[in-house]
Amino acid sequence: MDDIEKTRVIQSMKGISSGETGANFPIRLDDMSVIGYLRAIDRNILGDMELTGRMASARTRYKTCFLTQFDVTPENKRSWLEHSVLRNEKKMLFLVEAEDHIVVGQDGFTLQNNGIFSLDGTIRWHKYGHKELYVRCGIERAAICFFLLSCCLSTTEVFKDNIPNVKNSLKMGHEIVKEHKLFLSEKDGVFRYNKIGDDAKSNTDRTLLSFEMSRERFLCLHPGISESYRRA
Repeated sequence: MDDIEKTRVIQSMKGISSGETGANFPIRLDDMSVIGYLRAIDRNILGDMELTGRMASARTRYKTCFLTQFDVTPENKRSWLEHSVLRNEKKMLFLVEAEDHIVVGQDGFTLQNNGIFSLDGTIRWHKYGHKELYVRCGIERAAICFFLLSCCLSTTEVFKDNIPNVKNSLKMGHEIVKEHKLFLSEKDGVFRYNKIGDDAKSNTDRTLLSFEMSRERFLCLHPGISESYRRA
């Protein structure tokens, strides 16, 4: 699948090419029982100020989990959704729903070059639903990229002190491949962590873990989920 075809698939998932609502994917356990849903962000969300307000509040509340940290308003969240998500041909963002369709957070992925994708955008707004909801959500997102977008390698980055997300990445099947020292800077109230090659230049105790999982490893670990997408 070339980049043009991948763009068409992503545009279709967002409902942009058809003008309809975004795609809705089940979140499943190994026995294929459904424990939640991934609902693609589409243009309808731009007019839902209550929902964008919740997203902004959660991004501010959990800002220490991100490399770039700042206070988010509903207005700049709406602008980010329109310009950085809906108009970005390589990025998907989903609302995460529990089995009864109550929205509990968000999750996403971004396509990189050479068949690589990054799982990103993870925020759990509140604890509700199945205890494995976010682990299985990551598995479904990876499957979408591996089998609907013909990717070959899953990557994700998590702060080492973010224990819940580290555990979830490992449960999905990712393996730690590198640990990065960081440099923290601040400008106009925005704090940024950047990866650096020279450990001596690090000015923070926080470190970042890089994870990877190949398509072959995913097939071995999650055969039922893999087969369901290969048949689609």
